[in-house]
Amino acid sequence: MTNARHDFINHLKLRGLSQCTINNYIDNVAQFAKFFNSSPDALSHEHVIKYFLHLRDERKLQVCSINLHFYSLRGYYKDFRNRPEVMENLRRMKEPTFVPVILSREEIQLMLDNAVNLKIKAIKDYLFEGQKEGTALSRRRYQDYITETARRAGITKKVSPHTMRHSFATHLLEAGKPLRAIQELLADKL
Repeated sequence: MTNARHDFINHLKLRGLSQCTINNYIDNVAQFAKFFNSSPDALSHEHVIKYFLHLRDERKLQVCSINLHFYSLRGYYKDFRNRPEVMENLRRMKEPTFVPVILSREEIQLMLDNAVNLKIKAIKDYLFEGQKEGTALSRRRYQDYITETARRAGITKKVSPHTMRHSFATHLLEAGKPLRAIQELLADKL
């Protein structure tokens, strides 16, 4: 690990960012440097513009993914390296309005009915694939189980753990439960 990388990680830790966010920032800056086969310290404003156009036009990343790269590079150049000119006049891309997918009560019941075998598989994976005692399933594994359960239930909507949270909250709200109680239940902040 280079000194700059190590120092950037420490900088991000001191900012109080989560380990997941730190990993994303480090990976995104590394991808940027690799794209130009150069140290990020040797790159300029023009390189950033070319890279963002590459992400959008060639890799065809979604706006939210491009914005993650933006925040990573801004954190590196503006906050860590004190080189705000590299990010001058650049803003995150405007994200399209998103309407969350909500599963009906019937679709949720179908998922629950089809989840039994997957619960057993999840437990086996947890016990026999080297998981450390007291740790939860990985986020990726959990997403895979949700997606597989939806597929087995014949649901064609794009279903994720976040979809389940939205659906759960929507059904509670429709049933007259107070919004604040739902937020507390789901551990969301106002």
